[in-house]
Amino acid sequence: MSVDQSRVVEVMSVAFGSGFRVAPRLVLTSGHVTGPVSDRSVRLRFLDDDTVVEGRVVWQRDDSWLDAALIELDGAEPAPRPPVRFGRFTGSSRRADCEIWGFPRGLRRPFREVVQLAGTVNPGTLGIGRRHQVTLSDAVPRKGVEADRSPWQGVSGGPVFSDDGLLIGIVEHDPVEYDSDVLEAVPLAELIRDAGFRETVERHLDGPLRLESVELAGLLAQPVPRPLNSPGFLIRAETEAVRFRGRTGILDDLTAWCTMSA
Repeated sequence: MSVDQSRVVEVMSVAFGSGFRVAPRLVLTSGHVTGPVSDRSVRLRFLDDDTVVEGRVVWQRDDSWLDAALIELDGAEPAPRPPVRFGRFTGSSRRADCEIWGFPRGLRRPFREVVQLAGTVNPGTLGIGRRHQVTLSDAVPRKGVEADRSPWQGVSGGPVFSDDGLLIGIVEHDPVEYDSDVLEAVPLAELIRDAGFRETVERHLDGPLRLESVELAGLLAQPVPRPLNSPGFLIRAETEAVRFRGRTGILDDLTAWCTMSA
């Protein structure tokens, strides 16, 4: 499933970084890119538009467990778009495909440039530290071009997607123990443990923040977004506009089957 590139954003604050619009007026990025919550404006520029827009940090953490921030955008709300799907790993199968988007400062061009990186995740790796390790399969920049700067500087906060288009995390940094073909990411599954993060996102989504299983994404029905203006949504079973009626005999048989001893 393709990524909505119009949501990819360059973030310019206490550091340069990348981010992703997770709600109409909310951008997710790294905490060390924005600095703490304040009234100071953060400048942003989306991939499909050279116009610089502004926002302010409404939630942020930059500690040993979480490195993330949420930026509320100024101005009018954009046109409606399909909602972002969030995900987490529910198993430990190796080499799960993923992709990353971001704006590396080390990519030497006379203009800003974006990268789309392919890689894999072993969900069990870095499980104690609650991170994802992404091993890149694309060409990677050389370390040592600028001794005091990571070749991936600017990609921090960039979104990490599963092969089915679920947002599963954001890039944190490239670890010094490896060459530049490895990046570490903060999983969405860890971010939603923070009540402030979850409440802020849900307020902007106008609904609950749910994480889909990466492994089961191709098998299960996708969550149906709340419609803007459609009474037809009321007839869908998951809406539960009316209680289930009838077929009591079938329900009794199913209940008996589920509760019978082996």
